[in-house]
Amino acid sequence: MPDRGSEELRFSEMLRLLALDHEITLYVWSLWGQSVGENDRRRYRAAVEQLGIEIREGYLRRVLKERRYDLVLIEWFHGMDLAGDDIRTWQPGAKIIVDAVDLEYRRLGIKAEVTGHPDDIAKAADTRRRELAAYANADFVITVSDEERKILERENPRLRLGSVPNIHRFPDRLPPLTDEPVMIFVGDYRVPPNVDAVLYFCREILPLIHARAPEARLLVVGNAPTDEIRALASDRIEVTGYVPEVAPHLARSRVSVAPLRYGAGMKGKVGEAMSGGIPVVTTSVGLQGMEVQPDNDLLVADDPEAFAAAVIRLMGDTDLCRRLRESAWSKMKEQFGTDSARRRLKEIMASVSALPAAPGLSVSRRLRRKSLDWLEHHVLWRLKRATV
Repeated sequence: MPDRGSEELRFSEMLRLLALDHEITLYVWSLWGQSVGENDRRRYRAAVEQLGIEIREGYLRRVLKERRYDLVLIEWFHGMDLAGDDIRTWQPGAKIIVDAVDLEYRRLGIKAEVTGHPDDIAKAADTRRRELAAYANADFVITVSDEERKILERENPRLRLGSVPNIHRFPDRLPPLTDEPVMIFVGDYRVPPNVDAVLYFCREILPLIHARAPEARLLVVGNAPTDEIRALASDRIEVTGYVPEVAPHLARSRVSVAPLRYGAGMKGKVGEAMSGGIPVVTTSVGLQGMEVQPDNDLLVADDPEAFAAAVIRLMGDTDLCRRLRESAWSKMKEQFGTDSARRRLKEIMASVSALPAAPGLSVSRRLRRKSLDWLEHHVLWRLKRATV
């Protein structure tokens, strides 16, 4: 669903580019968060099928046993946790790539630093253990940024790594920038850091902005706003919910705000705004993974007073806005366009194809997986039927 989250936009673009050179089957493992109507579901499926990609659902083992694959690409490390042994059992010749999307343990670790809560600290530590184990069991790992690739290199020098950043499309020229004092936050509110950022902005930063610019308005744009976010709506805060196109709302905006306090990977909202020529104010967290320069391409502030001052500055300084957006737009086109992404993907596919065969599962683990599969097909289904 590329119009509902930056990670889904990136994956959709990766599929589109891979389909130019490869025969692809997309296995739909989970419908997490996809509370959409049937018309939308058909629209998303049709867009994938138009790329020449076959969509499969149902039991994964059945799909894995039906044909041979050269490579299995898993989105998020959780899929390696759940399916790695089945893939090694039924596709012993296939290489496995895990697309990390972002380093979840890093995101949770930063959250634990913000909250200091023992449960958050424990969850970050447990996720780190499971996530690094999943990467170690794969043949190759894709990160969303060179920054996170280097983090994994330090964690485990034996990992084979590459990076594919967010992928953006660009207008032919920079659009005009409005003079209206409108700020925009774009996010997928199924993702907790986005919810935290909006609430933090409205409680800690927005009152400071309104003290100096009472006419300033905030657009809160994006999929699945929570009840807390919907409750923010007022004459100076507009909560749009899901919109099919973000561009018209960016065009209404003078400044994009991304006051993220925790997170990982690369922030689609920051890249999208800069790709559309909107000046950005963000935090150090919002800058993660992006090879751009504070004060040259965007403004960065990590406390409420400095963040509010940066927003006010952009509302009144046309020359600064022009300089920031021209520099950012140029860098974004070079780093995050489709040509760069396709080149990176081609290099990764060639590198993975040249890898030696994976060692595979031990004989005992492989026999155990096949024995469980035989029991499910020939015995357990009878027991289930008898209990109905």
